[in-house]
Amino acid sequence: MSNILLNYGLVPDILKLKERKLLFKNYKHFYYIPDYIPDSKTHTVYIFDDNDIDFIHNILGSNIKIFKYRELYSFYEKYFKQYVDGVKTVFAHKNEFELLNDLQEVLNEYIYFYDFINNVDDEITVLSNSFRFYDEDIVQDKNWFYYNRILYSNCLKEKVNYNIAYGYFNFTKEKYERFIEISKKTFNAFFDDEPDFDFDAERLRYNMLSDLKMKPISLKLKKTYHKNFKTFGRKPHINRFHYGCKHILKELYDIR
Repeated sequence: MSNILLNYGLVPDILKLKERKLLFKNYKHFYYIPDYIPDSKTHTVYIFDDNDIDFIHNILGSNIKIFKYRELYSFYEKYFKQYVDGVKTVFAHKNEFELLNDLQEVLNEYIYFYDFINNVDDEITVLSNSFRFYDEDIVQDKNWFYYNRILYSNCLKEKVNYNIAYGYFNFTKEKYERFIEISKKTFNAFFDDEPDFDFDAERLRYNMLSDLKMKPISLKLKKTYHKNFKTFGRKPHINRFHYGCKHILKELYDIR
């Protein structure tokens, strides 16, 4: 089993940190996070200022990389230009903030994976910061991913079975490198089968990991978000920036 764990996504709260340090106590933890927190409640993207970044480093330690909000877009253009152009065309009615949020929700993790590859010698386990665990089952194997089967319908008039791959999986380096190549091809051919778009990132991931002959393992992971800053479920209608999010970080880490 890999002793490297990449925690990726929006900055994790105190409960997730405690849980992961307990369940993955023999792992070397890395954290890849963006420098912002979107808030659907106030329609705002809160960007870290220098004090916020210092605070996060004090909480998470030295094995952390923070990706800047605007710089992420340049990575999308570099790796996924066809996908980016397609999203901008299909959702031309959305404002700049909403378009960028749509891209970030799907593409950020791939930017993290591409960047992290130089840290992988043999194998790696990755875990999205969106999740907590129902139990303490940890797989002792290689090349697996956690999945679940859900009932989902875009039109809400019919129920359809879908397999989705949650953001917790293990790669050998060989599989990891192949996953990167498959993801580039997948996203850059995404709009070729128009109009049969499927923007569900977890279903897309399931198909890619299945193509790699990874082992699908069913486990219920618990998706949790900070009580005042939900960004999933309903799309956040973002229309402004705010620099500094001290108040959010204090709540995330229960600091009075």
